[in-house]
Amino acid sequence: MVIALVRRIDTRHFIGFFAAPDIPALAQLVQEADHPTECEFAEIPSGGFICGNPFSYDVRIPLQEKADRQTKPFDAEWPHSFEVFDAAEPTEGLAIAMSNPDLNWRPMTEALTEYRQELKRSLPAA
Repeated sequence: MVIALVRRIDTRHFIGFFAAPDIPALAQLVQEADHPTECEFAEIPSGGFICGNPFSYDVRIPLQEKADRQTKPFDAEWPHSFEVFDAAEPTEGLAIAMSNPDLNWRPMTEALTEYRQELKRSLPAA
């Protein structure tokens, strides 16, 4: 499992906080926001987002109950889906990681190349 902060290489603008089973899956997630070859990532041991005051927001998970889906299709632009992020604050671990100047940032293309090479070495010779 890869838990990582991702930013652009050239500007260091924050792209996001991601959890993925491996490096290729991380690249796929990043591709929703930016081109992975333009990004670098730093793995962190743990972190997340918490709802500062869960009683101040009426956001429920899942965002749409099964009964609602029978009467209307799920809409990703559904207003309540983004309220989750308005209510979210980084955990202490994530906040510390985001302010750490000593994180080990790696270009995503370098990590993908290493992943592919390792995969080739692990496959039996034909």
